[in-house]
Amino acid sequence: MSDFLISVSRAYSDPGPAGYALRIFTILVLAWLVSRVLGGLLPRLVFALGPRRWRQSFTARRVATQRDLVASIIRFASYVVALVVILEMFIDPGAILAVAGLFSFAFGMSARPLISDIFAGVTLLFEDQFAVGEKVELSGVVGTAGIIGLVEHVGLRTTHVRADSGELFIVPNGDVRVVRNFSRGEFSLASITVCVPAGRVSEALMMLQEVGRRAQAELPQIVEPPMVMSETGLLAAEVNLTLKVKTRLGQGVTVRAELLARAQKELAERGIHVVAS
Repeated sequence: MSDFLISVSRAYSDPGPAGYALRIFTILVLAWLVSRVLGGLLPRLVFALGPRRWRQSFTARRVATQRDLVASIIRFASYVVALVVILEMFIDPGAILAVAGLFSFAFGMSARPLISDIFAGVTLLFEDQFAVGEKVELSGVVGTAGIIGLVEHVGLRTTHVRADSGELFIVPNGDVRVVRNFSRGEFSLASITVCVPAGRVSEALMMLQEVGRRAQAELPQIVEPPMVMSETGLLAAEVNLTLKVKTRLGQGVTVRAELLARAQKELAERGIHVVAS
């Protein structure tokens, strides 16, 4: 074992290609270890050792999202430092600074979208717009009319969103302009609309009101007394009546199906036929 360590030490101090290759390999391995260890431990330490009031303001999803972002920043910084150390083996530090200045200018001009994505990722670290596991709609993404799906990962440069149809969208953070967060609403709508002949509007109106009252009494998901309204306010041969119902967040689909079944039954019993569109 000692002979092996001595041979490695000699190879490391060798001024030839073998020594340089071993030193470069060592630097890269250290950068990888630092990125893995610090990227996993430091975000947890920051949140664990922070003030209690500050930690209590973070949801579990927000903590997971910001851990991913901090880990991404640490990995990026580790490899940048490793690159600088490797360059110092071959180039004078003063020359490195001069080249770095020119490179930064050129890089800033040619890679503005990349820089914008990174700065947007850093912004997401401090703003609580969305978190891993939440359903969102991202508007303004180039080439799309808007992306709706579940957030799977938030990185320094990109955000991964799994669409309802199964596709994975990898969205540059700089393209995120408007965020519609379905997971943070206070309620979901379960409204239904029926189109009835004008001559039976009063009867249909009372029927829908009764359906709403019964539903509120029997369905705990409904959070407010239902209202019956005409959204257009137009009186014609046929009139659209809407039973507006607010439910607990995420319960709208289930309650809407129940309301449709109840309304259909009441309409059939009263002999009110829905007008075909």
